[in-house]
Amino acid sequence: MDKFNGVFLRVCLAAIPVIGIGWILAVTDYFGVALTFQQVIAVVLGLACASAFLTYPYFEKPGLLEIALSLIAFFSWFWMAYNFEDWIVTAHERTPDKWIPGALALILMMEGLRKAAGKIIACLVWVLILYAFLGDHLPGALEAAVFPPTKTITYFYADNNGVPGLVLQVVLNLVLAFIIFGKLMEVSGGTSFLTDLAMGWMGHRRGGPAKVAVVASSA
Repeated sequence: MDKFNGVFLRVCLAAIPVIGIGWILAVTDYFGVALTFQQVIAVVLGLACASAFLTYPYFEKPGLLEIALSLIAFFSWFWMAYNFEDWIVTAHERTPDKWIPGALALILMMEGLRKAAGKIIACLVWVLILYAFLGDHLPGALEAAVFPPTKTITYFYADNNGVPGLVLQVVLNLVLAFIIFGKLMEVSGGTSFLTDLAMGWMGHRRGGPAKVAVVASSA
């Protein structure tokens, strides 16, 4: 069991940067496969949620519960990625094959967030989610429009303005690229080279530490 958990966790964690690099380099275009951003980010979210349950188990070691939750989380998001192109055409239909896996995906995503980021962040996000469901009961300017729960779940789950929206698009396109580039610089020795270069150029001057930091970061 422990060996399976370790292999599964390593596969999930390794697949996230690989998928990110493939998306940034548009690898699928070379094979004639057209993917939308929402499909890619759904797979990444599924892998991230699965990793969260295996990295932060409820007990000392991850067991069957964590494995089951990680698989459900992954396949719930993968289901959206697999069907997203068809759902664009049938966005007005709120059928159980959309909102049931959507509810599972959102709940498990929030539980993974609680495990990885803590209760405070998770509670803040839960407040915003509950506002979308219960905002019509609030008074005055805080009152929100009323929508069926199935529509709200589907909106969060598979809409461009929901979870797979602009924020995660920036993360996948820019933030992940910078993280990977920084790690490559560290492994290849580029970081040390730039730091030594800035130290040799500005380290002996007045205000050296500040100048070294500016030169090294700008390089």
